[in-house]
Amino acid sequence: MSEQNDRPWKLIEEIALNAKGSSNSLVKLTSKIQEICAEGSLNRYGEIAEKVAMEIAKLSAQIKSIENLISDVRKSANELQAEVEGLCKEPKISDTIFSSGPNLIVFPMIVRFGMNGLDPEINIGSEKIKSYRPDFIVKRIREQILKPFDAESFLKSVKAAYSLLLRSENQRDVSLEDIRQLIGISHDSTSRCSKEQFATYIQRLYSTDQSNPSLILPRFIPVAAATRSYLLIGRDGSSISVSSISFERTGTK
Repeated sequence: MSEQNDRPWKLIEEIALNAKGSSNSLVKLTSKIQEICAEGSLNRYGEIAEKVAMEIAKLSAQIKSIENLISDVRKSANELQAEVEGLCKEPKISDTIFSSGPNLIVFPMIVRFGMNGLDPEINIGSEKIKSYRPDFIVKRIREQILKPFDAESFLKSVKAAYSLLLRSENQRDVSLEDIRQLIGISHDSTSRCSKEQFATYIQRLYSTDQSNPSLILPRFIPVAAATRSYLLIGRDGSSISVSSISFERTGTK
């Protein structure tokens, strides 16, 4: 993040730290009021009450300052996407980084920027966050990219579901949405798999290094229009929208 864009956040953090100090002082002062009431030494009350009023005024001013700075960090989804893209490129956290509409491709992740009311909503793979901080969003993107992915295990689940969904000897194509509804993808869990999670795993599978001879990937079938399609991004930046896959018959046995 540039120094200019980072400055409001640093000021907010600094004021919030000071506000925490004011809050701690208030706790201590009100505890003293409890003590003098318990002791009956009310002659000290006036002095302490004056200090309490001063800390309350200080805290109120700090909170107001934070509110004023918030207006400086609010931005549209497009503005936020542009800043995040710039940060992903310095230093470069992926060989393929580019924007396509509301999607920021940080290979192998597809990050979608949108709005939820007045606030931005960012989908990083299967994770959904609401944040105005580009550096925080980049941190989450990096974490998602580094998260381990067991391509072999997932492919095994996809093949098993694919085989169960074949209805005839002549059928080859099977809907990815049907496969998603049949399998669970959470370690050894058989719980339902969300569409976002499934899309993330399909993208990771599509971008897997195919040099591993044990990974016989399916054929991803492009589609112009479908009830449910999945956007897949290649290592070279190419994109394809698919709704179904197929395996060679021998690959499903």
